[in-house]
Amino acid sequence: RYGQAHLPLVFMGFLGYHLYYMLTLWGSLMHLVGAQLGIDILQHAQWNVNAGVLRFLIHLVQWCGFYWTLFLIINIARQKKGFLFAFLLHSIAALFITLFFIAALDFHFFKIPYF
Repeated sequence: RYGQAHLPLVFMGFLGYHLYYMLTLWGSLMHLVGAQLGIDILQHAQWNVNAGVLRFLIHLVQWCGFYWTLFLIINIARQKKGFLFAFLLHSIAALFITLFFIAALDFHFFKIPYF
């Protein structure tokens, strides 16, 4: 019943992982498109993204997934008796999953160890 409520976390984890590659490789893609189509402005434009901004965007995406999941957990838990226990249990699980994704992405892309 609550499995579907955690799908936004997984989706945002997927999006955060690919956001890194999308933003770091965007410059190479635009240079390639400019070279193939003969558009000089795309060939000479600088498309660099600061690592701090990129890390902030990845964290923002993850926390948006967490709040989306909380919204779904609230809606599902209200339909059932024992609202508070179910809400707290699944909210804590969603928080741990979010923190795990953030730590894993930070370690993978930015080599920031948490342990």
